[in-house]
Amino acid sequence: MFPFPIAASTTLTVTVSGGVTSICNDGIDNDSDFLTDYPNDPGCTGATDEDETNTTSSGGGGGGGGAGAVFAGAASVVFVGRAYPMSKVTVLKDGVTAAATTVGSDGLFNIRIDNVSSGSYMFGVYAEDAKGLRSPVVTAGVTVTPSVTTTVSGVFIPPTIDVDKSEVKRGNPISVFGVASPSAVVEIEVNSEEKLFFRAPTDQSGFYSYTLSTAALAAGRHSARASSLIPGQVSGQSKAVTFTVGTRDVAKKAGAALSADISGDGKVNLVDFSIAAYWYKKSNPPASSDLNGDMKVDLRDLSIMASQWTG
Repeated sequence: MFPFPIAASTTLTVTVSGGVTSICNDGIDNDSDFLTDYPNDPGCTGATDEDETNTTSSGGGGGGGGAGAVFAGAASVVFVGRAYPMSKVTVLKDGVTAAATTVGSDGLFNIRIDNVSSGSYMFGVYAEDAKGLRSPVVTAGVTVTPSVTTTVSGVFIPPTIDVDKSEVKRGNPISVFGVASPSAVVEIEVNSEEKLFFRAPTDQSGFYSYTLSTAALAAGRHSARASSLIPGQVSGQSKAVTFTVGTRDVAKKAGAALSADISGDGKVNLVDFSIAAYWYKKSNPPASSDLNGDMKVDLRDLSIMASQWTG
């Protein structure tokens, strides 16, 4: 059915490269005029120029956007990767939003952050789909030095995931769906007594859907996560979505799910906090307690829970 196999593990490849460069010698169309670097861009007076903007007056009217002023000696960090078509991709620098962009129809993004002071930073990249569901944060530690452009490439944003029922009568189907990289394969992992794996393709918009029979699932609470695969690269796993196999079908309420609702009662309160506290800094926490998908429960997960607190 699929032209390539599903990988046994999901390994994110992040390539960091850098070199002393300037705005007019970095291979990027910084002023969005479809001309790049010296001598092709008339806004560049030389290869060491730090501004591609064409200063020739064209009379009246306001100008468009652009990369903005870049100061001599400043460092830049560029993130290159793939997410979902028309999604919003945000870059965090030490937990604070540093840049954001809307992804095109091909799912690819290229985000540049200029005027970064020298030092070591923890960057994070995540995507948000049209329904408001967010991916886990893909992180990369980067050390920047003056006048160096560092490119972090191979960033592969994990899919979003959701289900159409919060409870499903055992034996009845449940739909698992979400958004991922377009024209990819999504591997869905269902955590039951034994882990079960299923595959579904994405369309050009990145949408995928799989109808899961619950006949083989034991009664009780289950969770599912997803990863996407293209030839030569596999994303990390999505956040976990939970559902209960029981005695009736209960449609899931519309709207973005509360990922911190570990107990599955539609609220985020002390019950969920108690579960997360039990797994705090313990090995192999369940996917439902690992809210940011980094295979551990720590202060970051508790911060997510605090932001969704309903009481």
